[in-house]
Amino acid sequence: MVYWGFEIGDRYRELRDFFLSIAVLGIAFSWRYLIDKLYSYALAVFIAIGIGFLFHELAHRFTARRFGAYSRYRAWYLGLLLALVISIASRGSVVFAAPGDVEVYLPWYSPRADLFISLAGPLANIVIALISTAIYTYTRIDYIYIVGYINTILAFFNLLPIPPLDGYKAIRRNIFLWLVSFLISLALILHYIYH
Repeated sequence: MVYWGFEIGDRYRELRDFFLSIAVLGIAFSWRYLIDKLYSYALAVFIAIGIGFLFHELAHRFTARRFGAYSRYRAWYLGLLLALVISIASRGSVVFAAPGDVEVYLPWYSPRADLFISLAGPLANIVIALISTAIYTYTRIDYIYIVGYINTILAFFNLLPIPPLDGYKAIRRNIFLWLVSFLISLALILHYIYH
């Protein structure tokens, strides 16, 4: 009975942490558009961040569970507060985001599981970016472009081989898979910069 009570409370907290993180990140990243009263762009950025963040974290979570691990998303409240304060103070020109992460509890250590769990989030962002880029090529809808661009940034940033980012964990397990993922994210970044 206690176990199920813990599970229900844990699920409620995880859901709350997801919604809180999406809300804060959405405001922080769209702040520059909000203060310039470009509400449609602010909404597009908010939605793009929500999609990118949610799928990134859920990919970590579901991959961990496929390997038999217990996993849950935990917000880092101080990181969310810093993201909001820095964005507001810089009028949206600087956003530092460390919203939280998926905590993974493996009953045994597995380098293979560690690799795939680490790569799952950035790969989810790469897939979203590739789909968005393809759709934008045919539709020229600005909002689709924003979704692709933001997911490209999320993938590239998270694949940097700097602790505690996903790229650092992945490069220690398999440098080849990390490099392929990183080069795809770099190609997408360059596409968006020079497009």
